[in-house]
Amino acid sequence: KSNTDIEIAVIKLPSLSNFSDLDPLEAEPTVKLNWVEPGDYLGTPDAVILPGSKQTLRDLNNLLESGLGGEIKSFAKMGGNIFGICGGMQMLGEILEDPHRLEDANKENSTENHVGLSLLPIHTVFKPRKAVIPREVISIWPEISLLKGFELHYGKSQLVKNNEKKVEPITKDQDLGWVTKSKNQTIIAGTYLHSIFDNGEWRRIWLNQIRKKKNL
Repeated sequence: KSNTDIEIAVIKLPSLSNFSDLDPLEAEPTVKLNWVEPGDYLGTPDAVILPGSKQTLRDLNNLLESGLGGEIKSFAKMGGNIFGICGGMQMLGEILEDPHRLEDANKENSTENHVGLSLLPIHTVFKPRKAVIPREVISIWPEISLLKGFELHYGKSQLVKNNEKKVEPITKDQDLGWVTKSKNQTIIAGTYLHSIFDNGEWRRIWLNQIRKKKNL
């Protein structure tokens, strides 16, 4: 792909799930996807995507211990554009709580609370029942558009009260995802909606906000 104008780093965590969420971006002729594993150098992409995970807490730990988590936080500080899907969004949050030890069963010294990347002011609690729900919703951000996809996750996320960041829901269903933007053009967003990039109109709008920032 020599005619690409956007480079997106996809964080390839050990327990990555739902690879197909990224197929529509892989198929975009002007988009180059770089798969970045813990231990790799993040580089200077135009956007970073954290996909879903079968083991969110383990992958979060991996992210933090490898130093890649720190690189993602630095990228955010420099005006970066970050998007998390499902477990990826949960990792962007402040606290991930596992009261039923769903992911920590084998660790005797494990705590129930885990600190996330703290880029999105949300708090996730893992519940024993996994929700698998087909969804059809209207996006509010980046623009109004019809979205189809599905939810598949253990956790329930809520906005953290009293946070300084200005946060907006990204769909008319207020619990499906959030976005926060800051003056230095940083955009941190996440959603529980798998297959979100399959929605052509929404995908184009999302890619175009990246292009606009690059003055393309």
